Amino acid sequence: MNKKFILYASIIIVFTICGTLYIDKKFEEEILPDEVQMLESNIELEEEHPIQAMSETIELQETEEEEETKPLFCTVYICGAVNNPNVYTLDEGSRIIDVLNMAGGALEDADLNQLNLAEKIYDSQKIYVPKKGEEIDKSPLKVENREGKASTVESSNGLININTASAEQLQTLPGIGTVIAQNIIEYRESHGSFSSIEEIQNVSRIGQKTFQKIKDKITVR
Repeated sequence: MNKKFILYASIIIVFTICGTLYIDKKFEEEILPDEVQMLESNIELEEEHPIQAMSETIELQETEEEEETKPLFCTVYICGAVNNPNVYTLDEGSRIIDVLNMAGGALEDADLNQLNLAEKIYDSQKIYVPKKGEEIDKSPLKVENREGKASTVESSNGLININTASAEQLQTLPGIGTVIAQNIIEYRESHGSFSSIEEIQNVSRIGQKTFQKIKDKITVR
């Protein structure tokens, strides 16, 4: 009797152990992989947000840089002793010599010595090419072929007051074209006078690069 009991008990124990091992194996093969996969998915999902945020930040920076470096244009009128006096549109940063070339060059009797052919143009500028023996009025109020147009638009300390400067005056600053100049004026009208030159960076399309170009040329006084 005892032998049969021990035999039956042994068989039961063996089946119990085998069943337990079988269940553990199935658990590892079926349940655990699902949990591991779920955990991995959660980790990927959690990591996706900072990566996406970083990507959006990079795209925003690239957009700002593209806006700052977006080519602008100046429209000028050249007349006088040139072959084709007319209104021409050129890239911002072009010079008088570029306008002269677009106008077909100067006439034989033109006196180019009275012009600074290397001067950068600005939007709505009038460029008059005099003939030999003809004098250009170079008074501060009438001269239009002056370097940088600085004599009539700068403040007494040589800086442009961004609180009072007109659109044309603002366009004498490096990197400031017609669109950005208008943005400055609109910001000024909406928010009041600038309290510091750094505040100009709040204006649309003026980033750190543009500010570095103009910070030594502007004032709020």
